[in-house]
Amino acid sequence: MSTTARKSSVPAPKPQEEAAPKPKWGPFTEKFGGTVRDAGVTAVPRVLLTGLAALKLKPMECVVLLQLISCWGDAKTCPHPKRKTLREWLGCDKRTLDRAIAGLVKKKLLTKTMRARRGRRRSNEYDLSGLVEQLKPLGRRALDEKKKYAALRAAAAL
Repeated sequence: MSTTARKSSVPAPKPQEEAAPKPKWGPFTEKFGGTVRDAGVTAVPRVLLTGLAALKLKPMECVVLLQLISCWGDAKTCPHPKRKTLREWLGCDKRTLDRAIAGLVKKKLLTKTMRARRGRRRSNEYDLSGLVEQLKPLGRRALDEKKKYAALRAAAAL
């Protein structure tokens, strides 16, 4: 058996490039500080916040949606926090959380699917594609309003 190493035709891996620095979130950091920023930030569509009445959301339903959005890491997967975790974060009882989720399902803002592995029940999965679809017309309406006000400002500047 030979102890000499063979030369490989596969090139050696290139050293990894340094990761780009995280954005500093200037205005956010000025308002809330670096500690809060570093603990985590969730992007929430403005049209969700301004469209609560149009979506007929109750306050608890809104807060549940915000928590689910904060758990939604990848667009290809659905958030799946445990109900116990959601209750702890929201400071509510099981029935209150269940009513809020049922209301969101009834409004077609989310679908709930039970996850199971090896026959054991796991946390539910919450598909937010209904929310995304219902936000699209609100987004178009908001953009139309922006254009309208921009045209009014431009006309007033003349």
